[in-house]
Amino acid sequence: MYRISFQQIHYFLVMAEVLNFTEASKLLYISQPALSKQIQILEKELGVSLFIRNNQSVALTPSGKFLFEEWSCLEDKLNSSISNAKSLSHSCSGSLNIGSTETFECEESILEIVDSFRINYPNINVNLELYGFRSLREKLNSKELDIIFVPYFELASYKDIEFVHFQEVNIAIAVPTSNPLSKLDNVTIKDLTDQPFVVISSDESANGVETIKNTCRLNGFSPNIVKYTKNMNSLILAVKNGEGVTFCNNKIPVDKKIRLYEYQNPLNDSDIYAVWKKNNSKLELNFLKNELLKLNEN
Repeated sequence: MYRISFQQIHYFLVMAEVLNFTEASKLLYISQPALSKQIQILEKELGVSLFIRNNQSVALTPSGKFLFEEWSCLEDKLNSSISNAKSLSHSCSGSLNIGSTETFECEESILEIVDSFRINYPNINVNLELYGFRSLREKLNSKELDIIFVPYFELASYKDIEFVHFQEVNIAIAVPTSNPLSKLDNVTIKDLTDQPFVVISSDESANGVETIKNTCRLNGFSPNIVKYTKNMNSLILAVKNGEGVTFCNNKIPVDKKIRLYEYQNPLNDSDIYAVWKKNNSKLELNFLKNELLKLNEN
């Protein structure tokens, strides 16, 4: 058993981050000789050199680089576990930040699971907000959101995530009633060959645009995209305004300016998934993940 302390590990991690004994000692509020001595003690105990030292610079050895990567996760895990333990001592109090796409009308299903969650964990404050695809990506990566709900085709835009299926989504072909096509009882994808398309912008959802393009290509044509919109509300407004056709959730509110036609999506790439970052060990998130996994088993 190695006789090393978490304090020594913390000293090493800070030093490995800045690679400067003077700067590291200031960050740690200890003297430079004391820091140097602790690093030497750690190296002696481990039996490996962690740093390459010379008069001009300090660099990590291969062993130092390896331990820096491994121990960084260890320190994060330690801090997270302490925070979670404190939450448990306060009757599971805390907060959980949830984000959902504003495009697929899944709010009702999410509210149902949130209501169930609140019954089991009444002291946890649950915040639920709707965002566009781009904002969801940014806020999950920055940890402003703990968990998000997005369609399957969006998953390729994320890294270091875990996810679980949440809800099936049926896709429809949306046609403006000002378009003669809307007079037909049935409309297929092939009927859209010569139609103008309006789609979400690539900045908002590059994978969403590619999904539409691939769907059309599989049916023998490339979509004539005439307009890109910043969000789903603008997309539906453009269809109502007669600017083009599109694909959307079949549960969107409709009126006399738009008509929806059933579309059998063989890929099921629009189903909604719950997504979270792998390195988020927040206790409140673990509670919700368990609720989602139970729901998925039924």
